[in-house]
Amino acid sequence: MDKFPPLPPPDRTMWQYGKQIDHYTADQMQAYARSANMIAKTGAQRVKEAEARKRAAGLVRVCVWLHPDDAAALREHAAKLARKREKQQKEPK
Repeated sequence: MDKFPPLPPPDRTMWQYGKQIDHYTADQMQAYARSANMIAKTGAQRVKEAEARKRAAGLVRVCVWLHPDDAAALREHAAKLARKREKQQKEPK
């Protein structure tokens, strides 16, 4: 498991049944969770990061309006181009 950063100093400390109990405010715990990357990302953040990874890989987004009958042919052609590019990358120059 990853190492977590140390907890911040407690807002107040109490003793109950001979045990020390540290109390933290909600703001302290939220700041700690952010520093430890424990807060889940939103869908928009995940999509933005996925798009950034695709751009970093050199991919370009293209939006095209076409007839539904042509969609399958266009997907097949795109897959063919991808296979051709992979084959060219595997072959030594």
